[in-house]
Amino acid sequence: MNSIIASIATGVGLVVSYYWIASSKKIAELMALKAPIKIVIIGASFGGIGAAKLLEKKCGSYNVEITMIDEKEEFYFIIGAFRAMVENGFARKLWIPRDRLFKDKKHKVVNASVKDVRKNEVILESGETVAFDYLMVSSGLSYPTPIDTQSLNKKTGIRIAEETIEAIKGAKDVLIVGGGCNGIELAGEIADDFPEKKVTLIHSRDKLLPGNVSDRCRSQAHKSLTKRGVEVVFNERLIFSQEDLTKTHYTRRAWTSTSGRVFETDIQFLCFGADPNSSFLKNLDGKYGGVLEEKSRLIKVLPTMQLESSELAHIFAAGDVCNMWSEKLAGIAYRQGTIAADNIFKLILQQVGKPMQKLSRFRAPMQMISFSVGRTGGVAQIGFIVVGDFITSIFKKDVGVAKFWRFFGYELSHSAH
Repeated sequence: MNSIIASIATGVGLVVSYYWIASSKKIAELMALKAPIKIVIIGASFGGIGAAKLLEKKCGSYNVEITMIDEKEEFYFIIGAFRAMVENGFARKLWIPRDRLFKDKKHKVVNASVKDVRKNEVILESGETVAFDYLMVSSGLSYPTPIDTQSLNKKTGIRIAEETIEAIKGAKDVLIVGGGCNGIELAGEIADDFPEKKVTLIHSRDKLLPGNVSDRCRSQAHKSLTKRGVEVVFNERLIFSQEDLTKTHYTRRAWTSTSGRVFETDIQFLCFGADPNSSFLKNLDGKYGGVLEEKSRLIKVLPTMQLESSELAHIFAAGDVCNMWSEKLAGIAYRQGTIAADNIFKLILQQVGKPMQKLSRFRAPMQMISFSVGRTGGVAQIGFIVVGDFITSIFKKDVGVAKFWRFFGYELSHSAH
């Protein structure tokens, strides 16, 4: 009998010891996080929102505070910018409230512009400082207006789109410079909605699109444009002034190419020359070196999405503003953002005493590109497979804007408010 009692006592002791050790570990973790770990994300871009969502999910049981800083008052869905330049009322759908991005109210979105970044703090244009333990930069690129409206507020952004529609309506001929995805999409939108306009697309090379897509994809894009009456001119490079490169021109003017050919039109859209939003890292680059590429000013990152400098391993970058992937695609940016978020969480786990986990790495996906050509057309390449109008138009219906309203916790019908 005594031996049975002794065995039970021993068993109970082991159970109590197990739970005491487990709870002690948990207490140690919580003590290590007594002061909140602060994560700052600069830029509510596709990479930024992808990181924000995953970080909130993974860090839910830890004392972590996430602050997203973005200069626009709402999320701007740039993928739909070309549709907004031809369809009345569509621009309103591109501005999506961010107040439901985070479920936990301890996380926040700050509407502000960043002036400078130091090793552990962000300096806002207002002079306010925001401290961080981990930083992710996902500030994207800036395109000439109105493709990426430089407006920081919804009201002005909608007005710019409406002015563009009226300008196109009043024009006889339109010039689009740049034969990448942006130029092709804009040409297709104008040709479909305003078939009476003469649309000319000029490209400085002998083929459309970037260098790493298949000839079949290029051919399909060219065919889709010419079917809509767009004139595509290859191997012509226009001579621009510095002022020409800053905005779209709504007045009739003539531009001359390096070959001497003159193109005179009522409106001219520039669909090239995107610049990375990385100027606020200039001082950090000067102090630590190797933060920015000298010529492009893209942020230099490792496959883990960390900055290359070993002293800045707590700073990450993702999306179009970094140099990890040449193709500037929303899906790639989102993926990079989630990789950065996953690695930040792994570093936090190590910080609270858990074993170090191997950091995730971004691996170049198979060749992938997809773009609309008007309302019912488009081209997509996935690996070696190229599909045309019918399949692409299914996936590109409403250019994906309704999906992103749901991502932010709203239905598209809310855009009417």
